[in-house]
Amino acid sequence: MNQINQLNDKLAECNFQPNIYGDNKIYINAYEKTPKGQKKKFGIFIQLNYPDLEVEEDGYLFENCSLRVFCNQEFDRAEKMKRAKQVKLKVWSDLYKHDIVDTPPPDKWDDITLTEDAV
Repeated sequence: MNQINQLNDKLAECNFQPNIYGDNKIYINAYEKTPKGQKKKFGIFIQLNYPDLEVEEDGYLFENCSLRVFCNQEFDRAEKMKRAKQVKLKVWSDLYKHDIVDTPPPDKWDDITLTEDAV
């Protein structure tokens, strides 16, 4: 089985409510509490560089992946960055708790790094 399907299955097993999107993204829906009909506040997804990569049984599922968060709320850029970092820290902590990532998250949200297109 390829990496995107293995990772999706592991996320589902841990109740992250994943959804494969396109050929290289898995959206994580477990943190979304947006009422029906309203615009989502955050987009949380895992970007896979090589989704068709075959991962050994004891291999690291998060190899060549990145956790991405973007904010859709009507805030200024600084507030969007802050909120996105807080969400990313929570998701990263949960991924670490479930042994999906092997790098522990930082202790504080302001130590989180976001890419320029995150907000």
